[in-house]
Amino acid sequence: MNGKAVYPIALLATAGLLCAQTLTDPVSELSRRIAQGKSDLAFDSVYGYLPAVLKALNIPVESQMAVFSKTSGQALRIEPSRPRVIFFNDAVTVGWVHGGFMELAAQDPKGGFAFFRLDQRRAGPDAAGSPITRQQDCLHCHASGMLLRSVFTSADGVPVHGAPQYDTDYRTPFEKLWGGWYVTGHAGAAPHMGEGDLDSLDGTGDPRARLTPYSDVVALMVFEHQTRVMNLLARAPKEPAVLKELADALLFAGEAPLKGEIAGTSGFTEVFAARGPRDSKGRSLRDVSLKGRLMRYPCSYMIYTEAFDALPPDAKSAVYRRMWQLLSSGPATDRNAIVQILRETKPGLPGYFVVD
Repeated sequence: MNGKAVYPIALLATAGLLCAQTLTDPVSELSRRIAQGKSDLAFDSVYGYLPAVLKALNIPVESQMAVFSKTSGQALRIEPSRPRVIFFNDAVTVGWVHGGFMELAAQDPKGGFAFFRLDQRRAGPDAAGSPITRQQDCLHCHASGMLLRSVFTSADGVPVHGAPQYDTDYRTPFEKLWGGWYVTGHAGAAPHMGEGDLDSLDGTGDPRARLTPYSDVVALMVFEHQTRVMNLLARAPKEPAVLKELADALLFAGEAPLKGEIAGTSGFTEVFAARGPRDSKGRSLRDVSLKGRLMRYPCSYMIYTEAFDALPPDAKSAVYRRMWQLLSSGPATDRNAIVQILRETKPGLPGYFVVD
């Protein structure tokens, strides 16, 4: 890849990018509103457009995660005391490093991904159009999907040559997770590869390099799950073979068990759960457990996304059939709770989803 390549958010790009049609993902929509004069982004003297972008895209500040490994196109700017901070919601991921540009990755409802760049320069009073620009360079090299990577690093964040590197998701054992990342909160009894706090390497962390002092363990775990589901949703319309994998991921099949007490401290757990929806008993697929498993009701909130709803009817039917097969063979308590929640909160659920 050439020197201008962009690697959005410590993630690799995907072949699911939609190039030939108008995108309707949240970042594209925001960019159009700005170009039409219907929206504006305030510029902060310290954080540039970051706070305004998070607000405009409804991305919680509490979702902040911080990566200090030099594994991206902005590697020269990243230091342990100046990590790349990442924020996310169900459809968009935003990455920013102090002194650099902002990276955005969004999932289009049609099943693909789009990548964008926002330079951290205040627009002049006569500026026209949108400061958000589409990026496609990374697609020349990476077509395998979004990727979260755990690496061994030296003290300055450089990956150790010849050391193992792990592509991770919710199935990855804790001991292989988060190399090159900060992890705050209580991560339980199992060891992991992450660092304990944002200033732990040299004690000189610059507070201007992040919005909060957190890289929340619950946000990290949720993101591990979400990344895999987003990848599969992007591939599903054109690759029927992944539909079984998608259904399995929606039900957390193969989830690595959690050990000991796990708790976040950034407020992400509460903000995430508050986004609902909830059934008449007050239950939500966003309720976390953190006791042995991530979610209280192990069915993914990603089933509510526009990307899932946009799946072709045959593909969606295949996913539902596989989900019901798994639910029918699993614990009745989990099955009944999940089905009851879905029947009240998910339109179009097949009639064969029933409780005992």
